[in-house]
Amino acid sequence: MSLFTKTLSEIRFADIEDFCRVWPEGVRVEYKQTLPKDPRKTISAFANTMGGVCLIGVKAKDGVPEMPITGMKKVMGIEETITQSSITGIYPSVLPEVRTIEVPDKEENVVVVIRVSESLGAPHAIQNSTRVYVRTGSISQPHELAEIDRLEYLLKRRETPSRKKTALLRSADHRVRLHVPDPILGPTLKVTVIPVFPHRPIVSQEKLYLFAQEEGTYGYISQPVRVLGGVIDSRPKSHRHMEMNEYGLVYFFSKLEFIEELVQVAYELEKRPTKALRFPQLVGILGKVLKIAEDLYESCQYLGNVEISVILSGIRSCAMLYEVGGFAELELMERGLCVDDTVSSSRITLAYDPVRSISCVLPEMLREIAWVFQLVPANLDETVQEILVQNRSMQQ
Repeated sequence: MSLFTKTLSEIRFADIEDFCRVWPEGVRVEYKQTLPKDPRKTISAFANTMGGVCLIGVKAKDGVPEMPITGMKKVMGIEETITQSSITGIYPSVLPEVRTIEVPDKEENVVVVIRVSESLGAPHAIQNSTRVYVRTGSISQPHELAEIDRLEYLLKRRETPSRKKTALLRSADHRVRLHVPDPILGPTLKVTVIPVFPHRPIVSQEKLYLFAQEEGTYGYISQPVRVLGGVIDSRPKSHRHMEMNEYGLVYFFSKLEFIEELVQVAYELEKRPTKALRFPQLVGILGKVLKIAEDLYESCQYLGNVEISVILSGIRSCAMLYEVGGFAELELMERGLCVDDTVSSSRITLAYDPVRSISCVLPEMLREIAWVFQLVPANLDETVQEILVQNRSMQQ
């Protein structure tokens, strides 16, 4: 995990070093050798733009951190001071995450980590609510006063994104109903990846079409069809639909196949027919969809936060077969069945991070899904990575 997503209490000095080796200063990153006179400018600018991380105690030349990291002199109460100034000196208030990390072999020196989320409450102003700053990505001028059109955009951002997100998802759901035959007997999987605040297109329709044609989407969009704002590929016979939208939506819907014979043997004592899903199949599909989304965001250099959602439906009284040791060994960890018809899991993460890919959240989400199938495998993370690696090698 990178500093954008790792739990603040788990961050170590080694994480800071790894981050500095990869991330130069930009729209989401800022380095300071010493504590700035007014950190509210940086904090409010991050909140008004895409969020970000500021590391104090890291010297940078032309936006590139200088190694080794020496830190800054420890100041008592610095975390509380930064937090309090953000709450009382920024309007509306911003609550940043702040933590000090000691520099090894330099007991008196620390690095201060300030992490700010993109805010739906923007614009945030300082200095008696008269100055609104935004990030520009410029090394010489990392934040600047917002102009009138930017202020208008920030004000609209409070209202527009949730409606836009709902409209995009509703439109995709509608296309599924149009193109995929109904009724669908058995379990279905829906995966969506979409910017948290989809307030403007992040890629042109033409570039999106070329991406679908040339960049490879694991066969999920092998014959892209143009629709308003994006492209789709529907396969009625296999009950599958996928689409991508200029606002950054990646949407996948598919029927999942049952396995019956082996499960009936495992459940023979209960004397009832039981159906099950294969864990590797689920991992394989999710891994492909999330990799497509990651490649899309990287191609258009979108650095904002995205929400990943996974929904399994039609799964009541289903089991989950958890396969370990590659695809050869079959192990039914528990003999419980899912008692719900629908289960979902969602995460918010960074769209494109050289340190931590979107697919890194997959084990976390699969652990939640496995739970409702009475599965609590201790080695789930390793199994997921093994399946993903094996799938990639088969596709090469």
